[in-house]
Amino acid sequence: PWHDFSTSLIIAMRLIFVDNWNLIGPELEKHGSPTISRWFLVIIVFIGNRIVTNVLVGIMIESVSSVNDDYMKEKREKKILRNQQKREELNRRRYLYLLNRYLF
Repeated sequence: PWHDFSTSLIIAMRLIFVDNWNLIGPELEKHGSPTISRWFLVIIVFIGNRIVTNVLVGIMIESVSSVNDDYMKEKREKKILRNQQKREELNRRRYLYLLNRYLF
């Protein structure tokens, strides 16, 4: 979806134009981080945000479809039970009708 894309793009653009990048770089190096370019970080964040978004959307869709499957299964079981009860009632009435007709 395009709105996910634009969100990723906004985050990436903010990283590109961050004002204190020159302060962040040396600080990372001081703590033992290898030097990373701003563009590399932007690309990683962009791709990572896309992956996380897609995974979360996939999980949400899966959970909704799972709930829907459970609902449909429960509905089907109730329908089967209802039909079975109707058949039993019909058989009982038929039996009583035949009993009354031929014995009395």
